[in-house]
Amino acid sequence: MIVSIERRFLNVLAEKSEREQEELLATRQFRQAQTELSRRRHEWGTERKKFVSIIQNVVTSAQKIRRNAMEMITAEQMMELKERIADIHDNQRRSEQQLEEASKQKAEISVQLMKAEALKQSLEELKENNCDLIKLQSALQASHLNLLNVTSQLHVLKSQVEKKDAELALREEQIAELKKEVNALMTVNVEAEKIFADEISGKKVEDGGAAGSVQHKEDGNANGSSSTHDLGLSSEVEKHRAGIWPDSGRVSAESEESNAFGDDARSFSINADLHTKTVVFDNSEAYEKKIRYIRETAEVCIQNYKDQLSYKEEAVKKYRALLENLQSERNDAQRQKFSDIHEDEFLEEKKWKRSEEILNKRELEEGKSEILRLRNEIKDLEEANSKLSEQVQQNQSEELERFEVGVQVDLSDSHRSMMGSNNKLKQIDADTFSDDGTAQGNDNEITKTSGTSQSRQVLNQDIEEGERGNDIRGIGERLAAGASGRQIDEHQVRTQREEQLSEFLRKEETKSAVLRNEIRRLKQKLISANAKNQELQQACEDIRAEALAQIGQRYTKNDTESSDRETVYLRMEVDKLRSEVANQRRTLKSQKETIEALQKEQKKEEMKTAD
Repeated sequence: MIVSIERRFLNVLAEKSEREQEELLATRQFRQAQTELSRRRHEWGTERKKFVSIIQNVVTSAQKIRRNAMEMITAEQMMELKERIADIHDNQRRSEQQLEEASKQKAEISVQLMKAEALKQSLEELKENNCDLIKLQSALQASHLNLLNVTSQLHVLKSQVEKKDAELALREEQIAELKKEVNALMTVNVEAEKIFADEISGKKVEDGGAAGSVQHKEDGNANGSSSTHDLGLSSEVEKHRAGIWPDSGRVSAESEESNAFGDDARSFSINADLHTKTVVFDNSEAYEKKIRYIRETAEVCIQNYKDQLSYKEEAVKKYRALLENLQSERNDAQRQKFSDIHEDEFLEEKKWKRSEEILNKRELEEGKSEILRLRNEIKDLEEANSKLSEQVQQNQSEELERFEVGVQVDLSDSHRSMMGSNNKLKQIDADTFSDDGTAQGNDNEITKTSGTSQSRQVLNQDIEEGERGNDIRGIGERLAAGASGRQIDEHQVRTQREEQLSEFLRKEETKSAVLRNEIRRLKQKLISANAKNQELQQACEDIRAEALAQIGQRYTKNDTESSDRETVYLRMEVDKLRSEVANQRRTLKSQKETIEALQKEQKKEEMKTAD
């Protein structure tokens, strides 16, 4: 029995070490995911700042690139593209819904299979033990079902971790693509600014060619004014590249400078010859309108990007809350199995839960753990009882065999000794049965003894077995010696034999009394454990019913298990987050389309003004 208990203890320690390694691995992965998420968020913040500084240049550069483009996308093509994208999103949503339904059906089928497998294993154990105890069957079924549920939850958590890794990889790819787009836009912006500067210089050269017959002094003045205007434009482009938008005061100053430039040009044309005429167009108002339009569009884009980033941050917060919920549930399950040392930390992680839920769940877990402990104790007691009964039967059979071997010398003496031993055994049995009342009265004192007294009884039993073997060997030797010298002194041999048998029977009497008391104590302990187990089962069922009722009133109207409800709730939250992300993407696309439409209208207006 001690060896079996030690083996069981070693098995429990091995399982505990394996589970601790798995827990450490899971926590390490979770921490790595959290650090990676924080790092990505920091990178995203820096990139967002870069995007805000670059978006201001994107609008003007895109307009100038579209001027030089040969093929343009029509509005009809854009509408078709929008419809196709909407169809793709609808198909994706339908496929996700079908996948969710299939996963739900798969989970239900897996639960049914686990129940059937647990029932099968319980029946196999009953056949192996050759007993028809209904409570044993239900206990085994519940234990196997709990084990399978734990394994399924572990697989689900592993799959969720894999999904989160895949999502992180996808975010990394998106960030890399955005970086590439930003680099491309920066290069395009630089090229567009160069083209814009070349166009301005070309226009100035043409104006200078139209006024070629003017005097050198006046030509020098005109070139000076054009150079100052070019310098102003180059500084404007540099500040535009740096992300600094002109305010109203600056726009008014530029308009005054342009008006002054126009007045100088008019006075220059009056003082010139009659044949030469310089025409200067005052585009300060159009330029001011253009700057205002660019500023408004940039502000709209920035506000849209800010809204998008805020929505993304909210989605990340919700996602983090879901991960914390899953982590807290997993810590709760681990706390049931191992110890209550980390109870305070676990409660700190679950501060957002209600106190009623925590108390109900804790009571339910304590009841379940108490039931499992009592079931294991009952099983150990039954095994110990069966081992003790087998040991008693084996000892009795060995004693009978040894006794028959030792008394084969003299049949008459053996017959008399057997009769005497039978009478003595009957007397011993009567005495033991008469002492049952006193033994039952002392059972409570025996049950209160500690493990040290039981270990002493086991050591005493081993010592008695060794003494009994020595006594049996001495009996055989003495009986053989008595058989050889029977003719010398038969009376002396008989007296020695009777004394040896009486000593042997006395030792067996004490040993059988100890074993019977132990069996009686174990039976009473088993009865009390069964009663306590029934009470705990009833209390656990009541607590479970109350918890399910509260959860059903709070979350859903179905009468399924709490774990199924929590998984359904989490899936609904994930679906909501996905729908929000899809809506944000749609809004972003619609805003891009509106920006493109506004740019097209601006281009048309510029073409009309140019004509």
